[in-house]
Amino acid sequence: KRYEKQSEAEQPQNDQQKEQLAVLNRLKELAQRQQDINERVKELQNAIEEAKRQLKRLREEEQQLLADADELKQKMEKAENQSRFAEERKQLEQTRNDAQQAAESMQKGESSRALAEGKRAEQGFQKMRDDLRKKASGQFKDEMRQMRADARDLAQKQEKIAEDLGAKPQEKERRRLDGSSPREKLAQEFEQQQKGLGDLREQMQRVSE
Repeated sequence: KRYEKQSEAEQPQNDQQKEQLAVLNRLKELAQRQQDINERVKELQNAIEEAKRQLKRLREEEQQLLADADELKQKMEKAENQSRFAEERKQLEQTRNDAQQAAESMQKGESSRALAEGKRAEQGFQKMRDDLRKKASGQFKDEMRQMRADARDLAQKQEKIAEDLGAKPQEKERRRLDGSSPREKLAQEFEQQQKGLGDLREQMQRVSE
């Protein structure tokens, strides 16, 4: 009977120990979960801070892009370029507006809108580049065609001069109506040939640049 009474007295104590152990285990689990959450929050906070720094740099880059677009517009508006870039200036103005809106959206923190507006600006700049490249390509082909024609003309003139130089001179050259001799006329043609060659070289250099 004494043993039974002792066992009955120890039973509540064992139950209390189990409850206490269960509480300790749950507290340990909760502490660990809270620690994990804290670490993830810290990582997220660091990522947000880094994203803010990157966004600040992107805003600065966008402002520099706008300044470069303004500089390009001023170059197109020069007197010697106005007729050549009339259509491109209109396209540049619209594309710059898209870039300006993208910059304003970034300033407001509206990243989705800034991305969409920036995409329109990107497509605008790309279209301008493609259109101008096609236009320049056409001009390049025209100038190449003209240079080939000039080169053929110079070659023909050079051949004629060579033939005249190789001809057997007469004992006494007859003067022409203008008072010049065939040799003097040949010298004039040679001088014109040299000028034409110089013009062709300048044209080739301009096209190469």
